[in-house]
Amino acid sequence: MKKSITCGFLFLLPFTLAYSQQSPDFNWEESLGTIIITGYTGNRKTVTIPDNIDGMPVNVIGPSAFANKGLTDVVIPNGIREIWEYAFANNQLTRIIFPNSITDIRANAFANNQLTSVDLPAKIYSIHYGAFSNNRLASVNFPNGVFFIGAGAFARNHLTSITIPNSVATIQPAVFAHNRLTSVVIPESVCSMNYAAFGYNPLTSITIGANVFLDWEVLGTDGSFDQAYTDGGKQAGTYTRPNAESKIWTRR
Repeated sequence: MKKSITCGFLFLLPFTLAYSQQSPDFNWEESLGTIIITGYTGNRKTVTIPDNIDGMPVNVIGPSAFANKGLTDVVIPNGIREIWEYAFANNQLTRIIFPNSITDIRANAFANNQLTSVDLPAKIYSIHYGAFSNNRLASVNFPNGVFFIGAGAFARNHLTSITIPNSVATIQPAVFAHNRLTSVVIPESVCSMNYAAFGYNPLTSITIGANVFLDWEVLGTDGSFDQAYTDGGKQAGTYTRPNAESKIWTRR
């Protein structure tokens, strides 16, 4: 079966929450027979999240549930489908192992930690605004199937290279801004790139397909690549410049 990709927006429907409870170290809410963890009340810095509470499966980590707890390690069980806004933000996490059940990571979920690498799970399709921003990421592995990567999702890290999956249609603003990228390959699935998508990186090589819409200065304050690509008729190819300070791009 042939798959197609459409540029557009992602709409997510919220859960309807039923009632709140407590169990040792965790606050939670039940919704339609599943559990949303809403808070952590323990004092351990290494946490194993349960896969069920009161005989019901844990499927969601709620907003800010584990934020600002000084956590250094967390085990996320299989069965978790969604990790909501700021769920693990502002901790000291250095690694995270994702179960394959996760499909959605919301805004700033792991922002402001010390993560050095991330292997995203096979079923994930959306990664939202700032999800992994301001860590120490040197590598990120994307599975095929990711189609939405939100603004600033991997900004302010230590990335030197990335492979964007051929399922992404739009590269949002500042997704990979403030890293250490020197080259990037834009997959043929991409039909638009937004402001500062790769801003403030020492890029000297960009490989891109034909007729991609560039929404103003994809390198941040430097509009030289946009101009070279657009003035050249938006032709596919690899565009290079001699160094990161140069404003002169040539296509080959």
